[in-house]
Amino acid sequence: MMRMGESNYAMIALGNAWRCMIYGGENLSLVNQSLRDRTKTITKHSKYAGEIAALDTILVEELIGVPSSSRSHFDMNVLQAEAESAKNARLLFRIHFFNVMISYWRGDFADAEESSNVVSMMGPFSKLPTIHLVYYTFFRGLGMHHTSSLCYSALGHSTFYF
Repeated sequence: MMRMGESNYAMIALGNAWRCMIYGGENLSLVNQSLRDRTKTITKHSKYAGEIAALDTILVEELIGVPSSSRSHFDMNVLQAEAESAKNARLLFRIHFFNVMISYWRGDFADAEESSNVVSMMGPFSKLPTIHLVYYTFFRGLGMHHTSSLCYSALGHSTFYF
């Protein structure tokens, strides 16, 4: 039998396992099904883990192209409004970080850059580098390269090299 608090850690561990699957290249359709099946249960045991699982669900559904009519009931705008009203800086950081990836995936480089700037102003929330920092740096670099290429071509140059 679990004592008080242990179920919270179990839910966080499950969320971390999903994140490793997402970032590690696992079949996203399988991850999505697992997220959809278990996110409500996770939220019942841990509000924090439930919020992160909801963000993971939004990200995976966006990456695999789930039609809006078939998507889960999670809404990033609602999560962001709740995080802002609760002054939950960690959740706001994750929301903007995920928005960098989603915006880049959609081809909206201006929005990706805007979210990237918000993330960079928020600062780190851990003393050690996290997997989020690696992906944030990667997507920020891609977005900046695209923006620079557009500026370079607007000046009349046909090729952009680093």
